[in-house]
Amino acid sequence: TVQQTNVEDIEVVTNEDPGEQVVVSAGGDEGLTPTVQAETSVGTGTVSVAVYESNPGDIPSFATGGETPDAGTFVDVYVSPTSTFTSTTIVICDPNGGEVAYWWDGLAWSPASHQAYDAQSGCITVTVASEGTSPSIADLSGTIFAAALGYAPVIQSVSISPAVLPVGAPVTASVLFSD
Repeated sequence: TVQQTNVEDIEVVTNEDPGEQVVVSAGGDEGLTPTVQAETSVGTGTVSVAVYESNPGDIPSFATGGETPDAGTFVDVYVSPTSTFTSTTIVICDPNGGEVAYWWDGLAWSPASHQAYDAQSGCITVTVASEGTSPSIADLSGTIFAAALGYAPVIQSVSISPAVLPVGAPVTASVLFSD
């Protein structure tokens, strides 16, 4: 983590039967607090989920629905590195209206690659696999997720004209954003 915060709720499940799945969830007091649930493929290992009071990562570039950039829905998912699970489905339900899941890789926030939002339930479902997803199962080593109100704009290009100019001369800048 980058910033200190408290954990509101945490649940841990260890499975030793290679023929069973793990389902673990935390949060969700009377629909007023965020919830997180992780459901694995069959396999063995330990899975934990947690709900944070505030943002334990760096300040996000996206809106979280909280009163400040560090407020909003921030949850954590951990899958033990010795687990044999090949996939995990993470469901994040955000009472603040978050529709997009971002994950903290230790350096930056990135949108999860395989996700879907269900407007009826108000939940985001993120699919994580051993390969081909961001994050991957190997990245779930206490990985922070945030529920964003939408995608953060991405700067595609910046151009300044003229390229060389004298001190005090007017400058024209053009910035192309995408979402």
